[in-house]
Amino acid sequence: MTDPLDRAAAEVRDTPVPPVPSDLAAATVAALAAAEGTLATRRRRMKLLRTVGATAALAAAVTLVVVLGSGSPASALEAALDKARNARSVKFVSVLHVKHPEMTPQTTTVYWQGAKVRFEQGDHVRVADYAANCGVFLYPAVKYAWRLKNVAKMEPPLAQYERFVASRGAKDGTDDVRGVKADRYRLKVDRKDDPQDVRLWVDPRTGWPVKLEATGTVQMPDGTGKDTPAPYTLTDDRYEWDAPLDAKLFEVEVPAGWEAGDVPPELRPRKE
Repeated sequence: MTDPLDRAAAEVRDTPVPPVPSDLAAATVAALAAAEGTLATRRRRMKLLRTVGATAALAAAVTLVVVLGSGSPASALEAALDKARNARSVKFVSVLHVKHPEMTPQTTTVYWQGAKVRFEQGDHVRVADYAANCGVFLYPAVKYAWRLKNVAKMEPPLAQYERFVASRGAKDGTDDVRGVKADRYRLKVDRKDDPQDVRLWVDPRTGWPVKLEATGTVQMPDGTGKDTPAPYTLTDDRYEWDAPLDAKLFEVEVPAGWEAGDVPPELRPRKE
């Protein structure tokens, strides 16, 4: 999947432009140079979020194949995943911790319903409608909307959990999860690019998953021009399965009075 930020920057670079006065050209170059650090950092963060699947609802599009000696724990886990797969909607909070000097904890609130998804993170909101093949990044502080005209090639958040297919799992205890005595399952996801150790908590009374935690490593720049493995922990919890979600959460229209553009805010033309 191509990063939309990379695509936007490439389109800006590749678009033919008429000759401009040297002072304007110099100012433009300076502005792009100043933005490059921000763009590079955002690219790395977006790539990282895609790599570890930080914004996926729990296994809602797949069935996990669990290999156990006895059928009871496996059946309970499969039932929980099947229930999640058939959920009408879900809201949850995802927190990503990466042990790296450039990365601060990333907290994202996710809303998912059908073909629509909304991510609320830091200074911006991302909304995508996969059925309509469009989306928008909203930056409330500067009232700017970056419109995305094609989200078909962007991986839907639920697709991230396809890596659970054919994983091995086992129940290994119980824990209190926000007041719920939940059964804990440990899963092993063997991937060459990012082997993960995953723990999943299920409420045995309701059958709903209540928490997911994944740990692993991801390649990050080490300051010497090379990438080295950095450990991360991804935690999804505070699930609200089948919660009634306001349709306004998934609107992709540009709010009234906002500036709209087809590039990230760092690349939009500056007003005098």
